[in-house]
Amino acid sequence: AIGKNIWKLQPHLVNTSFYNNILTSIQKREVATFEWRSDKTGRLWETSIFPSAQGVTAIVRDITERKKGENVLLESEQLYRTLFDNSEDGFILFSPVYDDSGKLKDLIFLKLNSAYEIQTGRKTTVVAGKKLSEIEPNLEEHWISACNKVLNTEKFFRLENFNQRTNRWYDAQFFPYGDGLVGVLFKDITERKQTEKRLLEKQAELSRILDGSPTIVFYKDIDGKMIEANRAFAEALNTSREALIGKTVFDIYSSDIAQQMRNDDIIVINSKKPKLGIVEPYESPTGLRWIRTDKIPTFDDKGEVNGLIGFSEEITERKKAEDALRESEEKYRQLVDRLPVMVFEIDLTGHVVFANQRATELTGYSKE
Repeated sequence: AIGKNIWKLQPHLVNTSFYNNILTSIQKREVATFEWRSDKTGRLWETSIFPSAQGVTAIVRDITERKKGENVLLESEQLYRTLFDNSEDGFILFSPVYDDSGKLKDLIFLKLNSAYEIQTGRKTTVVAGKKLSEIEPNLEEHWISACNKVLNTEKFFRLENFNQRTNRWYDAQFFPYGDGLVGVLFKDITERKQTEKRLLEKQAELSRILDGSPTIVFYKDIDGKMIEANRAFAEALNTSREALIGKTVFDIYSSDIAQQMRNDDIIVINSKKPKLGIVEPYESPTGLRWIRTDKIPTFDDKGEVNGLIGFSEEITERKKAEDALRESEEKYRQLVDRLPVMVFEIDLTGHVVFANQRATELTGYSKE
């Protein structure tokens, strides 16, 4: 190729950027560096032109792979920037400021995203480069302590707390960013906290209602474990509500009574229907007592049974009275049956509702 005309050897280079830049450098006698892509090979080249006495000296480097790497990096940076700017979570990058003894005394805002403005109401242009003490002079100490903990341990730290200036709750995640910096991702969780507060208030109100009821109330999961029990239940067993949570009837009663209770639970769970008016005994510190129980299945969001709720009414004294009445009636019938005279009862419609043994013997009719 020495002594040959380059444009005749490589005619495809004529009128390309490579061709035009070399001619310009020759004419102006100027050093030039430029990038160009070969239409023939598709590769990308970096060319440096240096004027010489004979013409120009050209140094050509294949930069195709380097450019690919740069493009990947650029795309990655663009993706990062897109995520950074469009994230709903606020982001702060802090640089620590130490006193002469090496103790953390302040933090400098290095980077912030647009969500920071939405979450705090402060412009990033006003905050960037400023000290935290300048922007938030009354900031609660726990925020500084969280950054200090991350700097000392180089471990992730999470904090949920209240900010007095904004009157909002935040969930903040502090993490080591490298080079002694601290990154903070945070989001406003005020609505969630308010919902949690309302839920706790509702639960407290429900507990007050349940605890004020003389009826025994309990919740069980599908495995029969107590999820909740009211005061009446605990008092009936001379224990605490806390002691009942997580227990099954097998932990509370004898095996025979517990098994019958569990059988009723299974019927309710499998049928997905309530079972009402269950008269059953239970063992208490004062002895065997009786309750009348209604069991109703509970369901999850998918309509599947996830447990049951039960209401039990204490009926021991009523049952004793009913048993005594039945016993008294039986004794009365036995006594009347032994009388030598005919005895019978007739209701207002003229129907015989009772006849003693002597009446059946004299009339020839059976009691049926």
